[in-house]
Amino acid sequence: MEITQETIDALNGVLTVKVHPEDYKERVDGILEDYRKQVKMPGFREGKVPIQLVRKQYGKAVLADELNKLLSEKMDGYIREQKLRLLGQPIPAEEGDSDGNWDKPDIFTFRYDIGLSPKVDIKFGWFTKFVHHKVRIDDDLINDQIEDLRRRYGKMSDRTEVEENCLMVGEFVELESDGKEVKAGGVMHEGTISMDSVKDKKTNKALMGQSQGAEVVVKPSDVSRDSDDLARMLGIEAKAAEDFKSPLRFTIKEVRHIEPAELGEELYDKLFGEDAVTDEEGFREKVKEDLQRIFDRDGDRVFQRKFVEEVVDKLDPPSSRRILEALDSRGQRQAHHGGRN
Repeated sequence: MEITQETIDALNGVLTVKVHPEDYKERVDGILEDYRKQVKMPGFREGKVPIQLVRKQYGKAVLADELNKLLSEKMDGYIREQKLRLLGQPIPAEEGDSDGNWDKPDIFTFRYDIGLSPKVDIKFGWFTKFVHHKVRIDDDLINDQIEDLRRRYGKMSDRTEVEENCLMVGEFVELESDGKEVKAGGVMHEGTISMDSVKDKKTNKALMGQSQGAEVVVKPSDVSRDSDDLARMLGIEAKAAEDFKSPLRFTIKEVRHIEPAELGEELYDKLFGEDAVTDEEGFREKVKEDLQRIFDRDGDRVFQRKFVEEVVDKLDPPSSRRILEALDSRGQRQAHHGGRN
């Protein structure tokens, strides 16, 4: 097998792989011989089918599979040996840009576009700053988290009317901006509203005392904590939820009351394991540790994203346009052929 590299420019290249019969023939013949021992064909005893018939029926598929394995194995080795710093993986060249006769296998030639990582020289001045935010966990955060945990692990019972600490199950229907007509093609989804999430006084008053079958028009922001909560509530993507402003008609199907769990051994064991927490002070400390871990993880994620954005913005590194165009072209070809590679 021969692998050669052609450099087009600083960011683009082509790998040409030439595969000779001695590279694949033994492997293919061995697999076909195994097939011959197992295959069943009318007129022949099992294991006695002529190899020519087996090759005619299975030869091309076996050859293609073995060539794929061989190419992957050898190219990975070549990339490591040559210490090539690539952007992504080699991309097969356009259809028709490879040579070989599948009916009479001999020498096959395959070509792959490669994107080369640009050399980047990062220099920061003495006054360059990158901010990593750290959230201070105070008593208010701890108290809110404890109340949320008590509700999540509380007992639920049916109610005839909406009251404090109630959860309503119903259907959301998206309306036109006037809040009267149903929006054609709009959201229709069964979800829930928790009274704990309703902070708007007017909306709270409109829902309080309602019963099964009642219809109430609400604003999305008045019945959800944030866009993620709204996305789950309406069964839509988080990005769509960020821009969702249409009024919603909510039809109540069920009313359930949540009795928050009592602070005590039963709740502590469910949350942290048996005997891990024995009193309220220890419980609050555990909740604080969990919150700190969550906020630290989120802070790290935000810092990394902002750091990368700022560095890329300052450097404006060159990109491999050839590779980007190849990716786009390959995606279009796959769509045209039903998604096949």
